[in-house]
Amino acid sequence: MRAVLLFSQPILEDDWYRYLWDGAVVNSGHSPYQFAPADFSPNLFDNSEQSSQKTLPLELVELSKANKVRFERINYPYVSTIYPPIAQLGFSLSNAIAPFNFSAWRALLLAIDIASFFLLIKALQSYSRSPLWAILYWWNPVLLLQGFGAGHMDLLLVPFLISAIWMTKLSKPFTTSALLAGAVGVKIWPILLAPLFMTYSGNKLKAYAKFILSFCILAGVILLPQLYHAISPEAGLTTYSETWRTHAFIFGLLEDYALSIFDNSGQTSRIFVAICISTIALSLAYWSRKDVDRLPHAAALTVLALILMSPTGYPWYLIWIAVLIPFYPNLGVMSLFITAPLYYFRFVLDEQDLIYQWIILPAAFGVPLVIFISSLLKEKRGIT
Repeated sequence: MRAVLLFSQPILEDDWYRYLWDGAVVNSGHSPYQFAPADFSPNLFDNSEQSSQKTLPLELVELSKANKVRFERINYPYVSTIYPPIAQLGFSLSNAIAPFNFSAWRALLLAIDIASFFLLIKALQSYSRSPLWAILYWWNPVLLLQGFGAGHMDLLLVPFLISAIWMTKLSKPFTTSALLAGAVGVKIWPILLAPLFMTYSGNKLKAYAKFILSFCILAGVILLPQLYHAISPEAGLTTYSETWRTHAFIFGLLEDYALSIFDNSGQTSRIFVAICISTIALSLAYWSRKDVDRLPHAAALTVLALILMSPTGYPWYLIWIAVLIPFYPNLGVMSLFITAPLYYFRFVLDEQDLIYQWIILPAAFGVPLVIFISSLLKEKRGIT
């Protein structure tokens, strides 16, 4: 199936245009965080006066003209890239294989996914679980369609995450901290898992301090190129964290109803959600601290909370938890992959439509959440 998708045309997805552009920018010797694509074509994108006030690299101007068809399809052209530096290395490698070639990008994803599959098998064995559980990852339809059909870069995260889980079982805290920092360099959210992995770095505060210090230093160095430009008005990371909202379930209920009494309900909701997810992550770290076999479960529950409460509920985010299901095959978690296609109703209905808000979103996230809570209650009562 993966081989067949290598040469298919993505449907209703366009993130990959940004990947190809970012890779070309990096290989041209420039920072993808410094300029927004619209800077290079202000008339086309009806951009603000900011682009005219910048000194634009001639090489990138020519690059945008030479690849005009794909350049013009980059989404959110007014902001610079949101993707961290390790992800940029992946884009760069794809560009080095074949510039502006989506098949080359997919081939790179395939190589990474195969490596992730074998890493998953090794990790499962270290936790005394059958390698056959890896089939739940390898045959996951959402992973296939979103990872290869749409070419989403989230697959780059998987080998870092699963390797960190494996190395934790082998009692290698520094290697784990480096891998976790690498995961943050692909998608920033794995920083939430730092307290969880820290609890297995040793039995003393000194061991905890060493783990957190090494993680913070490595993650900080990796993210420095992106953080350096984070305060600029067109910074993608800033825009994403402050304003983006798509296919949001719990966050949508908070912003539109529960916290709508506040003047800036969106910002208030983001702060509230951040506090809730951080609290859940810390609580799970404490709950699992004495049993390393609980680590994959706690990681899965942390990611689940993030997916359910995030302002953006894209179906390809499920790739983050797909690699954890072989360790924690919970029916409620797995049902998210069944309801994931409901996301595409947003291309038919407005997200403010009552049908979308009160039928589509509850079906996509609420039903799996109810199943998940029910399964937890059964586990607590000892019902199998």
